[in-house]
Amino acid sequence: MIGDPFLNYFALGILFFVVGVLFYGVIAIHDIPHLIAKGRDHPHQDAIHAAGWVSLFTLHALWPFLWIWAMAYRPDRGWGVHSAGSAGAQPASNADELEALRARLAALERGMRRALAAGMSKLDAEFRHAVLPAEIHHAFECGLVLVAVESEAAMGDAPYRRHVRGLGNE
Repeated sequence: MIGDPFLNYFALGILFFVVGVLFYGVIAIHDIPHLIAKGRDHPHQDAIHAAGWVSLFTLHALWPFLWIWAMAYRPDRGWGVHSAGSAGAQPASNADELEALRARLAALERGMRRALAAGMSKLDAEFRHAVLPAEIHHAFECGLVLVAVESEAAMGDAPYRRHVRGLGNE
């Protein structure tokens, strides 16, 4: 044991001071994203603050994500996501946008049905004029799906060999 008790107490005081500063520093650092969110009037500032405390128990593993979350919002521009229209134009309401998307989807579905019908009638005409065994004509007319027939023995000569993937009469 060292003969001077003053040095022992001085070393113990420095140890407590360093531990206290580190403890306060860790708590102060965890609160930086909350202070940023508060300064930017972030709509999720309470959630960022709570997640900062949770981050203390995860050794600040969440902290970089909280920083990004707090920095992503600014009061003058919000989240920074703008509509495709002009900068001064107001975005359409959600209901109007939803109706426009539904109309667009319906138009696309009608177009696909017409294209499918045209493709099936073209395929039907091609099969009616092809020299194929009667069983295949019958299967096509019944709406059965034909699978890629590749054997020349099954289909006859090479010019009449077909690879068909039909959809049937729906």
